[in-house]
Amino acid sequence: MKVQLEKWRPLIEYKVAMGATDQEIGELLGISTATANVWRRRLGIPCSEKWVKHMRQEYGRDAVLLLERLFLDKRSLSDIGRRFGVSRQTVLQWRNAHFARLGRRQKKGSV
Repeated sequence: MKVQLEKWRPLIEYKVAMGATDQEIGELLGISTATANVWRRRLGIPCSEKWVKHMRQEYGRDAVLLLERLFLDKRSLSDIGRRFGVSRQTVLQWRNAHFARLGRRQKKGSV
């Protein structure tokens, strides 16, 4: 069954503007956090400021800009994780949730 995402746009935009996370949106709509994240990104709706505030408090004022720069520089997930003191998996989650537009790093030897 294909979901008509556009019908959810106003609600998701409103909830994000109010600071809701993907988890909270998922709970509201009866879907998983991952599905809420995919829907939000497909609709082109940025994440709530809650994550940005958390990153600034936890890792410093320029943490999000640094993270974006490291992704653009094609640094490995492990390298970024070491820099922030988190696991490779956490960095992967950050990238997929907040920086998917930057694309994935090419593996060595791939075309």
